[in-house]
Amino acid sequence: MAEKKQFQSVIDFRPQFENIIDALVPDIQFSYSAIMNNSSIQTYFNMISMEYYGYEYFQLLRLNKLEFKISERVLNLTILEIVYNIVTQIVARKWRYSEYIAYDMYILPLRIKKYINAMNYKFVETDTANKKTVLKLVSNSTRVLIEEIDNQYHDDRLNNIISQFRATTPQDVETKLRLFHNIAFFLREAEALVYQKFGVEFATNYFKEVSLLESYKASELSDREKRHVSKVIDDSFNVAILVLLLMNDALKTGIWNKIKAAEKRRIDVELTKKSIEEANKKLLAIKQEDEAIKKVEAIETKKAKQTVAEIKKKKK
Repeated sequence: MAEKKQFQSVIDFRPQFENIIDALVPDIQFSYSAIMNNSSIQTYFNMISMEYYGYEYFQLLRLNKLEFKISERVLNLTILEIVYNIVTQIVARKWRYSEYIAYDMYILPLRIKKYINAMNYKFVETDTANKKTVLKLVSNSTRVLIEEIDNQYHDDRLNNIISQFRATTPQDVETKLRLFHNIAFFLREAEALVYQKFGVEFATNYFKEVSLLESYKASELSDREKRHVSKVIDDSFNVAILVLLLMNDALKTGIWNKIKAAEKRRIDVELTKKSIEEANKKLLAIKQEDEAIKKVEAIETKKAKQTVAEIKKKKK
């Protein structure tokens, strides 16, 4: 008997991160090459780039040493930001160009936006120095408030991040690091929970590791940094997910404020102990200084008495 195949609507599909990248990267490259081979588009790019960024397009890339393709599966997000702004401006201003690239001009910004979202970035409006409104690339994690964590992940977004991480190959440490950066933002807010649930020693060592990983730039990893990330990223990510889930539960059950209060008391006790220790050290130092002064004074007094006695003997 033939096995029955269960199907679902395409609307319900959640493509894995690796599949999204494999699908978008060559398409973005193709559309970009197609429009940049057009002399009119090159002129438009230079004009708008000069207007928005102060330099011609390719001059801007050379000045900042920007390359369109970083690796086989990774495109330069900074260049994509520039291209997105320029192409959307050309279309909005209804400047003329060949009908042969009309579809690429339409589809390229959409593909770029999908790629940027897949990399856990997004666009926000900002103003340049010359008061031009452009879209700026920012990491999603920097735009999310900790109080909104439940709303942010109610639609399985956390599961998507986990599945993206799991689908990433062991060699693709840059992507793993980017995904970790996307959730590491929350960990600072969860310090109280980590200290309470896992103990001071573990929490201290863990956040030391988190700080080190946060300091790395995924696009500029040295060989030594890659080896370190490859060694620790899986465990660090797993702990981060566990912390997020525990924090979410704490928020839902209403005990988050109690956890924060308990952590505040722990920190206050530690600070008080340190203050007492420092005060005791100062008192001990003062006591030792007084004793040293008294010893010096005693020696000086003894010498003075001896001098007086010698003078009296000489007079006799």
